[in-house]
Amino acid sequence: MPELPEPAALFPEFKASTAADWIAKVRQDLNGENPDQLLWHSPAGITVKPCYHPEDAANQPWTFATPGQFPFVRGNKTKSNHWELIQTIAVGQDTAAAVDKGVQALAEGADGLHFVIQQAKLFDFAYLVQKIDYARVAVSFTLSDRPAAFLAAYYHQLQASGVAVGQVKGFVHYKPEIAHENYTSTYFDELAELLQLTQNSPELQSLSVDGAYFAVKGGNIIQEIAFTISVAVAYLDALTERGFTPETVARQMQFLVATGTDYFFEIAKLRAIQVLWATIVTSYGLAPEVAAHLRLHSQTSRWYQTTFDPYTNLLRTTTETMAAVIGGCHSLCIASFDSTIRPENNSSERLARNISLILKEEAYLHQSIDPAGGSYYLEALTQQLAQEAWQLFQSTESQGGFVAAWQHHTVQDALNAVAQQKFKKIAAGETVLVGTNKFINSQEQFDYNPEELIQSKNFDTNRGAYSLEVMRFAVELHFRKRRQRPKAVVVSIGETIQRHIHASFAKEFFGCAGFQTEVQQFHSVAQAIEALQTISGQVIVLSSSTEEYQSFAQQLGPILKSHKDQPAVILAANPQHMKAELKEQGFDEFIFQGCDTAAIVSRIQEKLQKE
Repeated sequence: MPELPEPAALFPEFKASTAADWIAKVRQDLNGENPDQLLWHSPAGITVKPCYHPEDAANQPWTFATPGQFPFVRGNKTKSNHWELIQTIAVGQDTAAAVDKGVQALAEGADGLHFVIQQAKLFDFAYLVQKIDYARVAVSFTLSDRPAAFLAAYYHQLQASGVAVGQVKGFVHYKPEIAHENYTSTYFDELAELLQLTQNSPELQSLSVDGAYFAVKGGNIIQEIAFTISVAVAYLDALTERGFTPETVARQMQFLVATGTDYFFEIAKLRAIQVLWATIVTSYGLAPEVAAHLRLHSQTSRWYQTTFDPYTNLLRTTTETMAAVIGGCHSLCIASFDSTIRPENNSSERLARNISLILKEEAYLHQSIDPAGGSYYLEALTQQLAQEAWQLFQSTESQGGFVAAWQHHTVQDALNAVAQQKFKKIAAGETVLVGTNKFINSQEQFDYNPEELIQSKNFDTNRGAYSLEVMRFAVELHFRKRRQRPKAVVVSIGETIQRHIHASFAKEFFGCAGFQTEVQQFHSVAQAIEALQTISGQVIVLSSSTEEYQSFAQQLGPILKSHKDQPAVILAANPQHMKAELKEQGFDEFIFQGCDTAAIVSRIQEKLQKE
């Protein structure tokens, strides 16, 4: 990249402050305490400092780059920050209904349509072409089988209707229903046919890299970036082996990305992806401007969608959409706030579209290209994400590349390991999902059948809130059956601080699950033993100091086993090496901050289903 002139200082008469000066000021404000105590470590292992300085964003190849300049950290837009609002529509047997729905969405502000085709043979191309103005509307498709044959039939209808294929814009996403059919030789053969068909349609991206998959499966932000780039390299290699030039492949590339709720990280993620893609393009000997053809299609992340307090999802998707827009996406799709509960409906879809419309028509975000540029924090964060993702990308390549890693389940196992940690932190309350594991709406009414919902094939299990939702639904079904909410009693013994912490966590955990909760405090084990005779509840949680529970377990065991309610008995402490012994004495599970609550959820479900 050519050297860019460093801008002159605005007020040269003032002495510049160094990063050390800033840290000294922070230390002063902390009354001499070490500022490192304010460092935050993200779930992906990125360290975030309490303040950032120009020195943190220095020595980067893009420090003084402008939008549209290599390596495109500031995006490839040069006139405005325009993005297209895309309405996604599932298409079953009735093409006309799906197309009519799309036409209505276009009238209400959508810029393009994305049809997810379930039965390609039944799709009515003639009706679609008749209804759509191809001069202004982008039309995209997701297909699970034989996408090239579908596209050929689509082109045939376009030509028969007098629509030039060069006028068509949008994308084609080939997504086999069965996971192991991805990234096979047959898969790449289909992509090659798609690429050949779209040679005369420069604005129809035929190569869609599904980076959203890694987010949906619970991966962290580093994995999302690295694996997305790794798949793109696999596309380049496989398709050049099939006779295409690297430039032809690169110009048809689009990345599908999911944008989550971690606002600043998501902005930096999109910027880092563009930097790394530019690096990949030049490594293939292509001109830097080829990297500028990359399109980013963003969708709000389903991982963070919750079933309870669903209107909270409107706030989540607003944050996610704004991050995608500031990060430089070219098009986006916003999930309906109640998408986990009910099929598509016009009212909630319109609310989702209005998020984008407000950001454009009222907040004017389309008027500013890369408003994040120049933020010391975001520039430094972009660099950190790019570096960490590049290391993971190189590690994947050193093991034979993405295809080999996929076939050996290395990728899937890595995603699952991270997802399990995420589930654990959500269940333990360390990661907050508002309305689900903290600040729940205790008066929430359900206008659907919980039992039918959780048994439905459409109820998405690949979400962070899933396990907690299942337990709360079990509580709700118990309530509907018995007309009384199940009760969790936290029995607190002694006065130690740790006892209070574990007891508070247990109370909040069961409260968020929909239980009626009650805390009873006792100064001694003798008092607790006497009270246990009369305490009633489906769950009894005992909380005390480590020294006390080691001594009282034998005394309480016989009482707990013979309790009239046969409750699930849980110890609010981490017994470490004593778990087996305590289970023999009557304890079912153990709850404490940072614990794996999956076993507790399973035990409670089992208890409630028996009643």
